[in-house]
Amino acid sequence: QRVTVSQTGVASPSTVTFNVVPRSTPTPTPIPSFNVSIPVRYLYGTRLVATQSVSIRNGTTTNVYADASVYGANYVISGANYQRVTVSQTGVASPSTVTFYVVPRVTPTPTAVPVTEVPVKVNYMDGTRLVASYQEMCTTGTTTTIYADSSVYQGRYILQGDNWVNVTVNQLGQASPSMVVFNLVPVQTPTTTPIPSYDVSVPVRYMCDNQLISGYQEVCPSNTTTIVYADPSVYEGRYNLISDNRVNVIVDANGNARPSTVIFYLTPVVTPSPVTDPPSFEVPVQVEYRNGSQLVWSTTIMLMSGRTSTVQADPSVYASQYVLDGSDSIPVSVSADGFANPNPVTFYLYPVTPVTPDPGPTAAPAPGPAIITGDPNQELPKFIKGVKFQSNYDIYQGPGRNYYSPSHHKPVTHRRSDLPARSSSLAPAFSPLCSIQP
Repeated sequence: QRVTVSQTGVASPSTVTFNVVPRSTPTPTPIPSFNVSIPVRYLYGTRLVATQSVSIRNGTTTNVYADASVYGANYVISGANYQRVTVSQTGVASPSTVTFYVVPRVTPTPTAVPVTEVPVKVNYMDGTRLVASYQEMCTTGTTTTIYADSSVYQGRYILQGDNWVNVTVNQLGQASPSMVVFNLVPVQTPTTTPIPSYDVSVPVRYMCDNQLISGYQEVCPSNTTTIVYADPSVYEGRYNLISDNRVNVIVDANGNARPSTVIFYLTPVVTPSPVTDPPSFEVPVQVEYRNGSQLVWSTTIMLMSGRTSTVQADPSVYASQYVLDGSDSIPVSVSADGFANPNPVTFYLYPVTPVTPDPGPTAAPAPGPAIITGDPNQELPKFIKGVKFQSNYDIYQGPGRNYYSPSHHKPVTHRRSDLPARSSSLAPAFSPLCSIQP
């Protein structure tokens, strides 16, 4: 209030009064609690493998985990096995759909037992004296029959006993017997002076690119030919043998070996470097629903890098007010470095055109069926294609309640009890007895 005080000190008004009322505190409206169903999809590339749904209470945030019982034992999850979903107090979920990507489960191939050969030494003995020696190769896991070579002793010795021996090699490469011995006796020639025999050590070398990999001494008797075999245990797994695996060594009566040194040539085993794919990760992609330039609804989904995924339109977003204009799926390519094309993904809509029903006549029509016969092209006027309804079928306008189905090419009978509420100008898109489509 405005107060004026005179020169003599008189105030007008002399008292200032303000009227007050008690403050009113509004009572808060409780927010109802309810569950929201979230669809969960399992995709192998763009192919849908399985689906499920989970319930999340409004106003909460929950981790949705992949369920192995849903997508089966033939697949495994590729990437994260959970997604975080937030539901607002009003029941809007973000993201609205949870998508997990799966790949087929790889069954390991059983490792085959490698087939290797084991050298078994074959000696020809005259009592305690070695007459000849060489090696026979026997395969692991098999039994091999080794026969005496008569060219080794013929004319000088006579074989005592059998001329064959069975050698069994187990999977560990252990031979039984480990050595084959054929016993000989000299041919008795009174006028022949025995030739002295002694052992000669012949070097055996394994070479790779002019470098010595391994070496040892092989004992070869004089006056004989000894077959020296390469020993696979020296190089197997690290090198490949590129020369012959056997060398004949001839030692004369004077102890001279030819060749004087046995050389086996090797080359390294080349192991190809494994090719590794770049690691994949999730990339956010914006999905928009637009009516022209107007944004109706949008959300963010996660797609994996390095692949192309198909984004499917969600009818629950627009079905009550709009119709999808165009394809309901759009492929999105995400590069290995995380760039999505297109981004955003846009689905275009147009609103459902409301149809005003005809009030119709006040009097009920007389009962009884309405039957159409004859040639409909002559007896009925052509239908006029009208607007689309929520079912996405074309609506046809006609002159009355009798309709003809051009897709069936035959007259159609309607009973009035089967028809919907009468409309003088609007024909139904479909009825219990026929479906009229373009």
